Amino acid sequence: MARFTVLALVALTGPAAADSPWNVGVRVSAAYGVLSEKTWAYPEVDIQAEYRVAPRAFVTLAGGYTPLDNHTFLADGRIYRLELAGGALFAGGVIRTTAAFGLELVMFHADPDVVTDHPGVDILASRVSVLPSLGLAATHRLTRFSDLGVYTRLALSKLELFDAPNGDTGSGRLWLAGAQLDVRFR
Repeated sequence: MARFTVLALVALTGPAAADSPWNVGVRVSAAYGVLSEKTWAYPEVDIQAEYRVAPRAFVTLAGGYTPLDNHTFLADGRIYRLELAGGALFAGGVIRTTAAFGLELVMFHADPDVVTDHPGVDILASRVSVLPSLGLAATHRLTRFSDLGVYTRLALSKLELFDAPNGDTGSGRLWLAGAQLDVRFR
């Protein structure tokens, strides 16, 4: 909790170089969605590097991590993400909209609850998949150095959730929607 407090203080008071086209920052977010069942991902933490390509346009490269859980199919779920985004500023730079393409490395073990309905599933086998995804975000400026907003992300391919020896399989498409706080350090 102390890290988030420091992050909030930097967002409200930290300096930014107005003459540089580069911004470096952190995005902290939490999301709720679907992966065959109700799923949540929090806290998401991403490091971002943003470059202003025009007075009202920017591109961003971000990488981060989040735990992933849905209490039915996933145990020890986590996502490592790499994202390339482009966006625009509106209303005098107060509103930011972003469209993103990402690659998400999803890692998890099958949850023991899966064995109840699908006997023979190996709950110890680690499952790993890379999911390409598309995302949209909109934020509103809180201070000169921080924005608060909402986002949504949809995986373009399905994730195999379990594969039983009897041929019973399950898969789902990851969709998340949540809130985010962006803090720029420069």
